[in-house]
Amino acid sequence: MLVGGTGETPQERKRRRGSAAARGKRSLALKLTAVLKVIHTNSFIQFVLSILLKPFCCVLS
Repeated sequence: MLVGGTGETPQERKRRRGSAAARGKRSLALKLTAVLKVIHTNSFIQFVLSILLKPFCCVLS
């Protein structure tokens, strides 16, 4: 019996997805990667803004 038009049986789908522990590790790794990307992006934005706003800080003080 095939699953929802994917061309695979429920057993094949379960084998491809892996164990619950493996799925949990993969999920955690994806979440960690997403958080690190946000932190990196925010740091980069702050860096760019500090460079762009530096001339204005001198004028204001």
